[in-house]
Amino acid sequence: MSVDPRLVLVSIAAFLATNMDCLVVLLFFYCRINNEFRPKHIVLGEYLGFSILILLSLPGFLGGYLISKSWIGLLGLMPLFLGLKGLVESNVDIDEELNTKAVSPFFRRGIFRYFNPYILEVMFVQIGNGGDNVATYIPLFASLKLNELLVVIAIFYFLVGLFCVLAYYLTRVPKVAYLIERYVNRIVPYLYIALGVYIIGNSYFW
Repeated sequence: MSVDPRLVLVSIAAFLATNMDCLVVLLFFYCRINNEFRPKHIVLGEYLGFSILILLSLPGFLGGYLISKSWIGLLGLMPLFLGLKGLVESNVDIDEELNTKAVSPFFRRGIFRYFNPYILEVMFVQIGNGGDNVATYIPLFASLKLNELLVVIAIFYFLVGLFCVLAYYLTRVPKVAYLIERYVNRIVPYLYIALGVYIIGNSYFW
């Protein structure tokens, strides 16, 4: 099965737009690993959280069979809005956001005590940080056919693993990690805008 290179590029852009801040969060987690909190907990938690975000976005794909293509194109305005909003708020300090996501004893109580608390914490941070993911993936999935959706999801899962590995090694290079944390907010808005243009164009022109 041949894969449209344009779809690959769009998949990468969508992932980067919605997960660059997650790369910074992963750096935060990897800096805290110890004898109890291991890299495997971070990877498992990241994949579980991301999988839940994908499931929450799948109704967008089903809507693609119920909604006319012209209306789906209008959904592309959402990533455009997120991009423009991001340009205005690009000076937000990610450190402040991360400080609100520190490990909490909450995950050691109630039903959560039956699960690994570290995996749960990473998972819930990913979900809590995934509002933009769902808002972006729903219109993207709505514009895709089934085979295209499977390709996009496969690329997403590959990139999740790549981010986990990349973040782990970046913690060994503090200067590089600092540059990512400093400039990530300036890149993401343009990725959102490009994605919005693709969704609208795919519905009306291509």
